[in-house]
Amino acid sequence: MIGFLLCLSMVTHWEVARPLDRSFAVCQALAVEAELAGLDQAHVLALAYTETRLNPEAVSTAGARGPIQVLPRYHCPRRRARGCDFMRVGVAHLARLVDKYGTWDLVLCHWNGGLHCGRKARRFARIVIERARKLAAIPL
Repeated sequence: MIGFLLCLSMVTHWEVARPLDRSFAVCQALAVEAELAGLDQAHVLALAYTETRLNPEAVSTAGARGPIQVLPRYHCPRRRARGCDFMRVGVAHLARLVDKYGTWDLVLCHWNGGLHCGRKARRFARIVIERARKLAAIPL
């Protein structure tokens, strides 16, 4: 229920990928994956918003795909994008990072910077954390 309300608020008040119904469906699917993995939904949704504005078709210049930008060569079965559930493998990777680093600032820094948590990756983490804070502060 919380994920539904977070998504409704995000799609209503924040600029997201078009069409809105698709962004809402992506948001809800990510919220469910986050809940199943025991992760804070606001942080996962803020990450997806920061990465792609909830665009499930997004592909980066580095080859990262999906709404939270997963690199298939590291996280997908057979190291291929074909048939990969980018939301599921991305949230599973986030859960591993939470287990490894413990705090969202380090998790998001390493999500963005890989093994090197440099200035750009730390800035990215601060942006996502601030968005998660704003999202969690919206009255439900």
